Amino acid sequence: MAELCLGDLQFSASSANLLGRDGNGRGVFKGTFKGEPVAVKQFLVNSTDSQISRHQDEQHWEKLLNLRYNNLVQYLQCSIQDDIR
Repeated sequence: MAELCLGDLQFSASSANLLGRDGNGRGVFKGTFKGEPVAVKQFLVNSTDSQISRHQDEQHWEKLLNLRYNNLVQYLQCSIQDDIR
């Protein structure tokens, strides 16, 4: 799998970089953000999703970007490339 560079985020969705899987079986990979180590969760989106659904997703991600709690992992970025988020 090719390495992705989306702005300040770099990672490769390869088995060598797989940290684990979430409860839905989605891969969590090691990567870097502005040179710092991060965990990257990759979402595959159905290309037939409606524009409304995509807009709702974008609103949800915007809220996550603004959350700041000491006991939560900080959400840094959402990158969209074709059907991958």
